[in-house]
Amino acid sequence: MRINSKSLISIPIILLILIVSFTFLKIPYNVESNGIIVPATEWRLEKTSDGIIINILKDNLNNTVPKFTVTEFQRGDHVTFKISDHLEVNTPVNKGDTIGIIHSHLELLRLIQLKGELEEKKRLREVYLTGDKPEVIAAAYENMRMAETELETQTKQYERAKLLHQMQVIADQELELAANDYNVKQQQLNISRAQYQSLLSGSKKEEILLIDATIVSLQNQIETTNERIEAFVITAPISGVLSTTGLNNVDGNNSLARIISADNMILHMPVELNHLTYIHQGMPVFVENLMFTLPVKGYVNLIDNNVEQINQRQVVFVSSQLTAENQTILPNIRVKARIDCGNISLTEYLKRLTNTIYHN
Repeated sequence: MRINSKSLISIPIILLILIVSFTFLKIPYNVESNGIIVPATEWRLEKTSDGIIINILKDNLNNTVPKFTVTEFQRGDHVTFKISDHLEVNTPVNKGDTIGIIHSHLELLRLIQLKGELEEKKRLREVYLTGDKPEVIAAAYENMRMAETELETQTKQYERAKLLHQMQVIADQELELAANDYNVKQQQLNISRAQYQSLLSGSKKEEILLIDATIVSLQNQIETTNERIEAFVITAPISGVLSTTGLNNVDGNNSLARIISADNMILHMPVELNHLTYIHQGMPVFVENLMFTLPVKGYVNLIDNNVEQINQRQVVFVSSQLTAENQTILPNIRVKARIDCGNISLTEYLKRLTNTIYHN
């Protein structure tokens, strides 16, 4: 059997080419997945079925809620919300702009009553200072009885607030307000009792001191009520665009207003666990969709430290901040995305390919 000399020469050449290829040839390596695009930050004002107002700010990049408040109104209160007349869907909104105002009938009525009581106590103090003591013992007794009833009612509301706070339904601020109202009612009862006893004893000096204490208490209540009413003026915590919530409202709450950061979008994409070692922060990410004239580019900003189960596979979510370059990106778009992991050798490429096949 004769061996062709040309074949003997070509074998080392082929081997040399293979060695050079496996050693020096670089191949681009990408990790591909399907993802969803969401606003970087969004703010919602919602009303639950039992009338609680929820004010929530969400950071979708870190998947956190840096701020939220819950406002609960008393049963029987007539509450309305009116959005600002100049605002419409897709209207640009700046941070601090007034979105709307919540009106509470009971809170406004309470403020009027407190101001009326304050004026009454001031006039009563002037009467005492003139030396003309009125026959107010009977009225003081009725005030004391009323204070006892109000304290009993407020005690029940405070106990309910503590229970809701333990269940994480209401925020710390609402519990503090309930505790403040309870303490105020307790103070009012103490004052009314002391006032009644003072009137019975006929001590004018003590009566004036009690009226002064009542005036201070009323002024504090008016200040607290004003702060609560001022909190009903809803302002935008972020700049963005006034948006709808969409038809797929899974939590069942009624949406009153929503703002999204339209110029700053985040891509969330699941990456299989075996690909995680090839990815690090700062890697380029490219997103393609039929609505994009050009691929949208971003960079890996966050690699989650939680493992999720999707389609019976272990995945970790990778988040990227996107730059649209004058292209419109709507939230909740499903897209195809790829992470550019750089160029690798043919040997490393075959190794990763084998690893992927093995895990699949």
